Formats: sequence, structure tokens, C-alpha cells
Amino acid sequence: MHFLLCVLVLLPNGKNTEYLGDHSFTQGEYVHALEYYYEAYDSPIVFVKRARTLSILRDQGLVCDYDAYVSVILEYLCWAVEQDSSVLSLIIEDTCFYEISHTVLFRSWQGHEPENDSGLASLLPRVRWYNYVESITAVGGQMVFHDDGAVYVDWGTYYGYDEETGEFIAYPQEQQTGHFVVKEGYVDILWDDKSKSVYRLDMRGTCGVLIDVDTGQDVVFDQPDECNT
Repeated sequence: MHFLLCVLVLLPNGKNTEYLGDHSFTQGEYVHALEYYYEAYDSPIVFVKRARTLSILRDQGLVCDYDAYVSVILEYLCWAVEQDSSVLSLIIEDTCFYEISHTVLFRSWQGHEPENDSGLASLLPRVRWYNYVESITAVGGQMVFHDDGAVYVDWGTYYGYDEETGEFIAYPQEQQTGHFVVKEGYVDILWDDKSKSVYRLDMRGTCGVLIDVDTGQDVVFDQPDECNT
């Protein structure tokens, strides 16, 4: 009877698995730490620890291995903030979230509020904007905003197969430069070729999207397209 009680006491539970996760984390054993944190009781701090560990695995190039997507990490952080707003200061100051900080949601936590024109204008240059290309023979580009109002976009690169050489040849798509202003919630861009674009910001879950007002098409996203997601 005494032996049985001793065994029951030593069995892992949600609290001591969190402790084991902390120990593994400090030892740099991030995969083991993540496994322990998944077994730990859900709480705002545990959510942050899961997100932090996923961010490190992401930095190590293990995105696809452990579903360390930006969206997953932000979801954990959102759950943590919703349950305990006091963890927000810890999240903002945590250097593990450096890459994740280049998103609309994270920048809004830092005070760049997209609900007003000045906030949106300051937010755009602090977000990494990705152009998705729905093709296995293409690589998406990016759009970059600057604080001085300049904007640059690279629409990606397509690859065509050359039957004579048996190799793929790169065909870079159009690159554009111009200037932007934010007016009444819209991003007005005057390109250097005198063409114009008008975008608006939309949130889809944790993902920020700039949408072309005229066509209704998605233009760029604040999260990269990874692992065929």
C-alpha cells in the first residue's frame, strides 16, 4: 500500500510537467521543453512558455517539424493576454518574440493602433509583408513600407523549365516603387509609373492582410506562407 501511494505521488501532473519544461528549457532542450509544456495545465504563463519555445524552434529552422507557425504562436499569446492582461508586458519585452513582433497584432500591442490613420501609418513600416504565389514553381515576394512614405514591392519570381538545358530558369516579376499616405483608414499608393493603388487592412484571426479595394483581392500578408499552409 505504501509503495502504491509513493508511485502515485511520483507520476507527472500538470504542475510538475511545467517545472520539467522549465528545466529542459534552461538546458537548451527545447523539443523536450515543448513536450512538457503541452502536458502542463493550461494557464496564461504556460501559453506564453509554449509560444516562446515554438519561437525558438522556429528560429532553429524547425517550423514544419513542430508547427511553429507565426499563427500558432500568436494564438497562444492571444489566449494568454485574454486570460491575464498583465502578461502583455512580459510578451512585449521578450526577445524570443523578435520575429513574431513584425506582425500587425504584435505591433498593435506595442501601441501602433491600426484603428486610426497615424497608428496605421506607423504600423505599416514595422510589419513584414509577404506576397503569396500559388505555384510550386514560384517564390513569393514582399512589400516594404518606410517611415518617410516610400514603398517598394517585389512581386516574386517564377521559374520556367528549359527543355534544352533541363534546368529551371528564373523569371523575376515586376518590381515597383512609390509613395503612400494613409487617409481615413485606407492606404493610398501612388506608384512611380503614375498608377495608383488603394488598400485596406483586414484581420483574419491573427493574420493581417492588405486588400486591394478596387479588386477585392488579397495583396500581401503579415505572415509567410510555410510548409504548404
